[in-house]
Parts: sequence; structure tokens; C-alpha cells
Amino acid sequence: MNELQEISAAIKRCNSALLAEVQERGASSAVFPDIREFIKSDRFCGESGFWEKSLLELEILCSESCKGGVIEEGIRGGKSFKVCRLPCYFTCKQIFEEVVLGKDPRGKFGLAPHTVIYNAIFTINQKLARKLFVEISQAIESCKWLKEPEIYNKIRRNPNVTSEIQFCTVENGKLNPSKPRYVIYPGHSKLTSAAGVALFTYILDECNLFTAPESSGECHAEALDIELDKRVTSSFGLSGKRIYISRRDIENDFTQRKIAQWSKDPDAHSKFYLPQPKTSWGNWPEERNTAEKWRLFSPEKFDWERSAEGDLLPAVEHSQISSGFWVPERFWTDFTTDPEGSLRVLGSIPAGSKTPYFRRRDLVSPDYELRNPIKPGVKPFAWMAAVDQGYLWSHFDSLVEDWFVGDRREFYHFHVDLALSRSASGDAAGLTVVRNAGFDEVAFVSNEGKPERCVLVDVEICIQIKAPPGGEVVFSRVREIIYWLSKHRGFRFLNSSYDGWQSIDSIQTLNNEGFEVEVLSVDGAKSVLHYNTLKQGIYEGRVCFPPAHGQNTETTYQELAQLAKSGDSCAILQIELLQLELVRGKKIDHPSYGSKDVADSLCGAVSHAVKYIRPGVLS
Repeated sequence: MNELQEISAAIKRCNSALLAEVQERGASSAVFPDIREFIKSDRFCGESGFWEKSLLELEILCSESCKGGVIEEGIRGGKSFKVCRLPCYFTCKQIFEEVVLGKDPRGKFGLAPHTVIYNAIFTINQKLARKLFVEISQAIESCKWLKEPEIYNKIRRNPNVTSEIQFCTVENGKLNPSKPRYVIYPGHSKLTSAAGVALFTYILDECNLFTAPESSGECHAEALDIELDKRVTSSFGLSGKRIYISRRDIENDFTQRKIAQWSKDPDAHSKFYLPQPKTSWGNWPEERNTAEKWRLFSPEKFDWERSAEGDLLPAVEHSQISSGFWVPERFWTDFTTDPEGSLRVLGSIPAGSKTPYFRRRDLVSPDYELRNPIKPGVKPFAWMAAVDQGYLWSHFDSLVEDWFVGDRREFYHFHVDLALSRSASGDAAGLTVVRNAGFDEVAFVSNEGKPERCVLVDVEICIQIKAPPGGEVVFSRVREIIYWLSKHRGFRFLNSSYDGWQSIDSIQTLNNEGFEVEVLSVDGAKSVLHYNTLKQGIYEGRVCFPPAHGQNTETTYQELAQLAKSGDSCAILQIELLQLELVRGKKIDHPSYGSKDVADSLCGAVSHAVKYIRPGVLS
């Protein structure tokens, strides 16, 4: 039995109660159309091109016996567009019962005659709620049935209310705004969004992403779900609808917990729609499938499947695909540049709550043709050693090799990451200097194998700067290292940066000295964006850093960790990169026993190197 047949069978089960009701009333009774006719008929929404698989899902969710559903689907697959039709349908059906059949739905549930019935969709934030509101509003405006005299002369939309779609009573040919009857509400993830309303249907859109700092007033999906469920149950009992739709995020996320909760019901298969997670292209119609080229991807390797010789397997037509994870051409760029993220947000294959950020660990490897400029045995706290101001540059000279000088024909970028200790004083810092080393031609899958020009970045020096025991990193000493590199060692700096913590004074001071320095945070919510640039460059061999002293191709991770423990900054950089964790798919962090100040400094410097390329800089 194929997927469509399985869904059709589920529809028949779910619709049995409705069919019996129609037969009991008799064929001549007025019956509101099903969701398929509502969407496709010119009398209603007139969307003849609506995807068949999406229609089948909506038929299940709208059936009388279905109490709710959980749809897990990748982004950019039209799931929000799809579920926006549900509150429109339920509201129109309730208007039909009141106006055409003369059966006020409030009476059936013992509600007061003046009760306003709500059908709502809740999403991540207010901005997205407004976007969904526009989508729903357009669907309502296109519904010709609402403008037919039988309906329009009794209930119509209030055009003066723009925060929600409100239908009010019409008296003597005029709309009475003081008597609202039905509301389609576009809410967002705040507990106050549905306070005190009679809620028939609620949809949580992208509910796996309903997380925010407690101080923002936003809440996790569980808390919002509990409040909304109370509203539905208190007004409509088990007749209301509860629908959850989201992309996957991490293992055992909210939608998975909801599925587990509902699956405990012995009649779960007939009460709830609980399909398998779908990719962003899982509901595509056949004509779109056949229009695409397809390529086989390995979720285990986080890479495209290749031949024994390492060549990419050829793309095929949809009719030729077999078992495996096949990706359509329009998503090739996503899976090439960010395989882990694409598996989660497009492929519905979630990450763990904490997963290694660099999963292809073999590619986090130094370029053995580059030389480590810091002398062997130099400890991170040597850069903060007590030295008279007049001898600082001579002291710095003693920490690096004589050949370590900048090329005045080249341009360089630096980033400084100031670590924060528990005592709120800086106890460590990372400083990395990089240069644009030219361009490389990379044969991207997304470009049909044709080479594209990509920036090469070489790491000139990476330094972990540590405070001596009991001390703290002196920010003026970090600036002095930058002056030394620029004025004494010949490094000509272009756009560079500090992280955001305690850096404004240093940035202003350096800019007054003629540098071009700005704030660039590679922490928190923006960390994934910047680190993805770094990871892509490392994976493609375009970001190159020197080896640690004594490191070779046979060096094990344990041996590298020992080199890092001895204070070698290049070893520290590699260990920090390998220990980075992707936390809930939203930010990059280090384990509790680790650090990432040198990795952050590399990430920030690389971001500048690929962003700021002035004409004539690179030949």
C-alpha cells in the first residue's frame, strides 16, 4: 500500500461518523462542503493547484472523528501555507451552521448566545504571526461564499479590525461591531495570547522552536499547549481541534513528546493524525518531482554519496531513484554548505540536544606546509608576563620566530575574543590573525560540478592569552600586541573586530589609532551563522592553520590534547574546534570542561576575511 492509499484509508476511518450523520439527515439536507471542495472550488478559496498530498492531510484533520494531529515537516515545504486554511475552514463551517442551518454551534456546547468562538493559529513570534495573518486574510477575502447575500446580510467581516479577522452580526443591513460572533486569531507564543476566549481550534506552528528567555514573556510549547487545551476543553470538550506542526529540532522535542503522549490512547489511530516526519519535499506533486534532478545524500557521513574513487555519484531523474536519502536539486546548495543543519530543518532528521559541531573530525586538520610562528614551549600566560612598558615589544619578539613578519603587499584581519570568568573578570583571551590567500576553485554540487571561486584564508598566528594565576587579562596588553603586530612586525590590518564583552573602550582606542575595528559577536544566537562559514571553509580545505609543534599526520587526539595542555596555541585551537557542541540546533558552545576563546577568535577573523575583499587586494 503506497502513501496516498494509506492516507485515503485513514480518511475513510476518520470520516465514518460524518458520513453517518449526513445519511441520517438525508441527501437533500444542506451540508457544508468538505475541506477539499472548500479549497479548490471557485465558490470558496478557488485554489485549484493545491497539492494533493496536502489536501489529503487536511481531509484527515477536518474529519469529525479526528481530534488533532502532529505534522512534522521540513521548512520551505509549504506547511504553514497549508495549515492556514484550517482556521478559515472551521470558521466558515461554523458560520454556515448558524446562518444556513439555523443551528447555533454555541447551543450544542452549552455556551452563552453572545460567546465569541475563536479559531487560532499560534507561531513563534509576533512578526511571523502577522505574516500568517496576511495569508489567512487573503484566503478569507478570496472566499466568494462569504459575500453571497444569504451570508453577507447576516454575518460579515469587520474591516476596521486589523489585529484579527473578526466576523460580526449584521443588523438592518449594517455591521454591528459590538456583536462579534467568530474570530480567526493569529497569536504568538505568549501565554496571554488566548486568555479568556472560547477556543475551538488551535494550531501551534513551528512549535518545536517555542523557546525564549524567561524574561521575554515567551514560553515553551508545553506551557502554551496546556493553557490552550484548557480553553478548548472548557468550551468544547473533546470536540475541539488541537493541531501541532513544526520542523524537527532535536531528539525528543515537543512534537515527539506529544506523539508519545497521544499514542498511549488505545484509539490513537482513529482519534489522531500522527504521520511519519516528512522532508521539505515530502508533499510535492508528481510534476514537481519529475522536473527536478535528484542526488543521493548520506546522513551518516554528512556528505554526498561518492564512488570508490571519491567522485560524486551522478544525478538522476526522479523515476530512477531507489532506496536512500535523495535530495532534489533546489536543495543541493543547502546540503553542501550546511549538511548537519539541512538534515534537521529540511530532512526532518533531528540533532541530539548536544551534538558535536564538527562531525567530520578528520577534516579538522592543519596545513603542514604552514609554520607555527610561536616558539616551542611558550605558555599562554607568557603574553601577560610582568614586563616594563619600554621592553614589551622586545618581550613579544622573544615569544615568536624571527621569520614571523607581515607582507606589506598583503592585508590582514584579526579578531579578539575576551573570555569571561565566573568572577566577572577576563581570565583568558583569544587573538587570531588571518590573511586572504587568494581564491580557490571549488566544484560545488549546487553548480552542477562547475568550479566556483572561493576565498582562501591562511592563519598567520593564533594566540591564547591567559592571565597568570590569581590575575586577569589586561585589555591594554591585548591592544599592545596588536600595535606590535602592526607597527613592528609589519601586518597591515583591514576590517577587524572584538567580541561584544568589555570591548567598546578597546575598539574606540584602536580606531583612534587608525585601525578599522568593530564589534562582532560569534556567541549566542548568531554563533551558528558565523561558525557555518568557518566550518564550510575547513571542510573544503580553504581555511588553513599551522600544526602544533611536534604534530604530524600520525598524531592522535590524545597526543594533541597533551600538546594543548602544554600550552601550544595551535593545539589548543584544534582541541577547541573538535570539542565544540551544537546546542539544540541553535548555538555553538563548548563543554563545561572546555573553552573556545581561540576558536571564537578564528571564527571572527575568518568572517572578516571572506566578507571584506577590497578591489585590488587579491591578484
